[in-house]
Amino acid sequence: MGDYADGEITFCVENKTYVLKKEWGSDARCTLSTPDGIIRDQKKIKAVLSEVLLYGEGVYSNMLFSSQRNMEDSLRTILDASKKNDAKQEITNAVTQAFSEGDGVAADAIEQAINKKIEEISGKHWDIERNAPVRKAGRWSNERGEILKVYYELEDAKDILNNIKGLEEESDIAIADFGKKDKEASLATAAYENFRSFADVLTLQNERKKR
Repeated sequence: MGDYADGEITFCVENKTYVLKKEWGSDARCTLSTPDGIIRDQKKIKAVLSEVLLYGEGVYSNMLFSSQRNMEDSLRTILDASKKNDAKQEITNAVTQAFSEGDGVAADAIEQAINKKIEEISGKHWDIERNAPVRKAGRWSNERGEILKVYYELEDAKDILNNIKGLEEESDIAIADFGKKDKEASLATAAYENFRSFADVLTLQNERKKR
């Protein structure tokens, strides 16, 4: 039975392969194989790992290499503002560095960008509290904003729809009136044909009286 244990991790960063080996026992040692050669000095190994890896030991041990059973506890610990650990600090440092490298984003700049977007959407004449255009005789013609444009389009569509409904109602009335008049015309035609037969007889009798 051996008197030591060892482990090996291989990872790639920017298409470069690194191999970290560690042995535990009476003669413990750690080596790091890099594209530039093998490093045995522990301080140099830590320096290289800090440079090539995004996070430090806390994140990898608490998050990436944590078992699924411990994952929920790890997340709860990171989200709990009252608890401090290496993983949380490393993530905070990484986010801080990302903002500093990108010159940061000021809260005022974010607020101005949001207000500008709101202004583009609502325009100068939209009353957000009333959820309607600012009161005016007639329609606003300039600086409407996207909401007001759509609002007016909706009003136009409603007017067209109401007009169509009115035309449909008039059409129904006209169709009903036409049916009534057509029936009256049929009755009048039948009465005319019936009267004409009597008219012919009366005309013939009148001729005979004259003679």
